[in-house]
Amino acid sequence: MKKVALFFIGMMCFACQNSEDVYEEVAKKLCDCQRPMVKALEDVLAIKASGRNPIESELETLDLAMDEAASCMERSMSELEDFDYEDEEKIDAAMTKICPELEKKMNQLEDLY
Repeated sequence: MKKVALFFIGMMCFACQNSEDVYEEVAKKLCDCQRPMVKALEDVLAIKASGRNPIESELETLDLAMDEAASCMERSMSELEDFDYEDEEKIDAAMTKICPELEKKMNQLEDLY
């Protein structure tokens, strides 16, 4: 759960620029950082859907993907200057445009943990 919170905090931290192009660029970086984690989550959810519980190594793979996503977001955030938390809605809108599947998957991740 703590890692999920990091993703949302990261999204808020990225709300720092003023042009729409920058919001889309930031959203793309966020989406790119989280895609491997989403893939690992899909694998775990497919295992659960097949009627068996994921084994520890499969959950570890998901945890590692979550850690890498958090690291990727930190690296991406460090590339941007003057963080401003005011425009979270613009980042959310850009993410919905760039990677609409991500919000649904993040909700599934919260349900898993």
